[in-house]
Amino acid sequence: MPTMTALDRRSCRRSDDLTPNELIRSHVDSAQRQLAAARESLIAARRRVVALETAVQNWGEMAQEAAGNRRVMLG
Repeated sequence: MPTMTALDRRSCRRSDDLTPNELIRSHVDSAQRQLAAARESLIAARRRVVALETAVQNWGEMAQEAAGNRRVMLG
């Protein structure tokens, strides 16, 4: 994930014209945008983890069933 957006870069180009309060506000705004993006990424990652956990469980159950069926056929 990029740490600096195009808006952030544009803001930095003229930072010499900014007052200290404006500069701080700019950094706070940037941090808030990054936090929002990180939260969205985390939500998406959690969904992927749940889906993968389900898939692993299903494959494990299928493997156990296949091993049980094989024993029945061979036995």
